[in-house]
Amino acid sequence: MVDISAASLQECRRQVLARTGRAVRAVLTEPEAPQQAVDAVGEQTVELVVCFYVFELLASREAAVRVLRAVRRVLVEDGAAVIQFKYDDGTRSGAIRRRDYQRRVAGTTFAVHDFWTLCESEGLRPHTLTLVTRDQLDSHYAYVLLTRPPA
Repeated sequence: MVDISAASLQECRRQVLARTGRAVRAVLTEPEAPQQAVDAVGEQTVELVVCFYVFELLASREAAVRVLRAVRRVLVEDGAAVIQFKYDDGTRSGAIRRRDYQRRVAGTTFAVHDFWTLCESEGLRPHTLTLVTRDQLDSHYAYVLLTRPPA
């Protein structure tokens, strides 16, 4: 697993070990440098990437591109990724809010069709997308299933 928080990695490792008895490799990375995760994990070594509560905390579209490139690089051919992102519904409350990592607040949103196209442009094939307009925690989340097509 990869995260920007050592505390989150420790807790995830503890939970997985307690429930499955399996040790998990944890990789601490900087949000601005997803390439660190690729270097630590290795290219084309991962069958499934689950990426929740990441894209909304990225500082820019360019940062999102860097993360998508890292996802593509670690995925094996036909490997899958499930990515959650906060979508812009066209209202003022759904618009992009530029924030910094230290404040730990959601800020980056994407138009659904733009995120789909961005994934395609980075070599990931979108298959399906689900919108969650509101749940008990928040609103305007989308979940997209992607694969890395064969070369």
